[in-house]
Amino acid sequence: MEMPVIAVCCVCKAVREQEESIHGDTWMPLDMYLDRHDLRETNFQMAYTYCPDHDPSTPSSARAVRYPDEPQTLRGKILRAAAEEPGIDLERLLSVCGSHTWNEVFMEVDRLSRSGELRLDLVQTGVYQLSLPQGKELVAYGK
Repeated sequence: MEMPVIAVCCVCKAVREQEESIHGDTWMPLDMYLDRHDLRETNFQMAYTYCPDHDPSTPSSARAVRYPDEPQTLRGKILRAAAEEPGIDLERLLSVCGSHTWNEVFMEVDRLSRSGELRLDLVQTGVYQLSLPQGKELVAYGK
């Protein structure tokens, strides 16, 4: 039996769905892909590529902000909060992120803002607001 080849983004580790779609390629987390196709107990090969959101030839203005479907991830919580409450401040964000520490939340906000997935604006001394970058939309993997 031939080993399946899975196309994986070399930046975010998202996997390209093999089925054709009228909406173009669908990308999802590797774990979700393995479960969906019953490949947990199967040997497979990975071919590294870029998803549309990390392809250097795609203009950054055309990239969507993708978040994992697992609501318990800190990244997902932060991005959803920024999309649902544009201008959310860090104090409110900390309450949305539940059991995560201030340090964990701040480090993830810093990482997301440096990667361009999140906009962090200084409103006044010591007060910051978060939102998605202008022109970005929040899209769940598999959508």
